[in-house]
Amino acid sequence: MFQIARSRCDECLFSKNRIVDEARAAQIVEDCLETERHFVCHKFTIADEDSSVCCKGFWDKFPDASAAMQVAQRLGFCEYVDFPAEKNKNRLE
Repeated sequence: MFQIARSRCDECLFSKNRIVDEARAAQIVEDCLETERHFVCHKFTIADEDSSVCCKGFWDKFPDASAAMQVAQRLGFCEYVDFPAEKNKNRLE
């Protein structure tokens, strides 16, 4: 299954609350599009380093960015997933 965040996080790359500046956000998106990859939601990678859950904002804006995204849509292999529990939120404390 191709997993997609069910909603945008509070620090989504496609919001004003993103954790990088606008120039870096544009560079990240450009890199994803040039390499035909999706942008992985950082909320999922915080909880699981091996996560590849697609950012909802990226999905909404570029649903055909990669062959994997296109195939998943055509075959009905898209799964919307909820954000992981915030148990790792304070792991650096």
